[in-house]
Amino acid sequence: MKANTLVELIDGIWTRDDLLLYSFLDRSLEIRARLTAADLHTRSKVLASYWQRQFPAGSRVLLFSEQEPDYILALFSALLAGLVPVTIPVPTAASAGQWMGTLGALRVHGILGPKRLVERLPMQGQAYPVFTLEDAETLGRANTWRHPRRSASEVALIQMSSGTTAVAKPILLSHTNILANLAAIVRDMQIRSDDVALSWLPFHHDMGLIGHVFLPMYARYPSIFMSARQFSARPWRWLEAISRYRATISGAPEFAFRLCLNTLTEDKAEALDLRHWRVCYSGAERINPDTMRGFHARLRDSGLADGNLFPCYGMAESTLYVCGRFGLNTVHANDVEHVSVGSPSAEVSLGFSGLEADQQNEHGAPVAHGEILLHSPSISVASMVPEPSGRPVLRTGDTGFLSNGELYVTGRKPDRLKLRGASFHAGDMEQCLYSALGQRGMRRVLCLPEPGCSDGGLVVLIEARLPRSRALSLLHCAHDQLLHQFRIRAAELRVLHPGSLGRTSSGKLQRSRCLAMLEAGRFNDCTRVQLSDREQGCVV
Repeated sequence: MKANTLVELIDGIWTRDDLLLYSFLDRSLEIRARLTAADLHTRSKVLASYWQRQFPAGSRVLLFSEQEPDYILALFSALLAGLVPVTIPVPTAASAGQWMGTLGALRVHGILGPKRLVERLPMQGQAYPVFTLEDAETLGRANTWRHPRRSASEVALIQMSSGTTAVAKPILLSHTNILANLAAIVRDMQIRSDDVALSWLPFHHDMGLIGHVFLPMYARYPSIFMSARQFSARPWRWLEAISRYRATISGAPEFAFRLCLNTLTEDKAEALDLRHWRVCYSGAERINPDTMRGFHARLRDSGLADGNLFPCYGMAESTLYVCGRFGLNTVHANDVEHVSVGSPSAEVSLGFSGLEADQQNEHGAPVAHGEILLHSPSISVASMVPEPSGRPVLRTGDTGFLSNGELYVTGRKPDRLKLRGASFHAGDMEQCLYSALGQRGMRRVLCLPEPGCSDGGLVVLIEARLPRSRALSLLHCAHDQLLHQFRIRAAELRVLHPGSLGRTSSGKLQRSRCLAMLEAGRFNDCTRVQLSDREQGCVV
């Protein structure tokens, strides 16, 4: 029977009670914990019966994202109880105050989680009652669980946006939104029941939650988790885990592939067997074709086929996924190479706002680009606004264009910079620098407007761990690349210690936060070159 709600989907997993759904790895990449379909079904019903005695149906409850079995049990039991889970990162003392305002606006009724976690939280006792999994498992009774009869159009869960360009905001997703998106991913990625997924992405990230918690449960295949902290410390361990467990589906934002390129040695690459990795997806950030080509070239001999690369496009407002394609297909616009993210399917209505034809492709033909507008059953109703025609659309804030029916995403609309009277996309400049200098120790780069400069100066911030002489050389090379490619003279370039730039909880750079940090003088401890006039520029 086809499920119309997540409640029906979770309640139906007992039909494959022998299926090992979720496995969790330790630091040695050994399996330390497992959840079978039978365990998940039985324990979630016990917990749900207790939650139903504590909350009326439709109540919003707070969960903290840990890559642990406890989180999945709390999530699925809340849904079975007819509650609306809200997932956020585990707060610190510094971030608790920020989250309190967001959660107050969402009218959260309580906190669910394991005792070891919820009783030590900085938010504990401030505003919300706390309910532990231990108490619920002791006092709950599976035979007292009542089906909550939720409507497919009702809010199923609330996930937070990534916060890349602004403060993370809540996205209210219905059962219909989530199930439609899962079906689209299964179709486009050609997912099978014999697939095996592996991920380090945190569960408060839409890729981690929708793509690696809900999708395996929906399509009935195993999902394996390593921690985001493990990946950050040693990115190549992600590839080792894929090799060891013969994972067929895995992926990440673009920066993860770049980190692997920068840290994977030849001997480690030779030890990998990636012949089974048939869906190597990249999304959530602008995709640099040189990064993906370099990643494939490094791992070709390990068995990774270029046709298994899967560039894709999506966002939390569209549950997770909009479109994608197998293989790397690119076109040039104004001498910048862009990666295709495939053709949107029939149920996705795609349009553009503010179209401009100020770019040309490699054949000299004009390229009309603008802000991407979307309408689909996967998009949160609350995230859409009406067009003049009355049809609701999601204004994505992303810019892009169509070529031969395929979508090319060029960046974020707010990331366009006015420099000396001309308009440039920060992502174009950053892609140029990654491609030219990524093998010279540059880890991350961000191009920002110069604070307090009325005529549009440019500041380039680069993360690298280099001695001063090499850092200065890197900065001069970066200046020359921008001058050659875009005819731009950067007002200032700085090399920062790795980790200095503001990031989201999933590791993506936060442009607005970094600009505020620059304006506040937070990046002054660095190697710096001022080159607004090369002849008169000085090394500081």
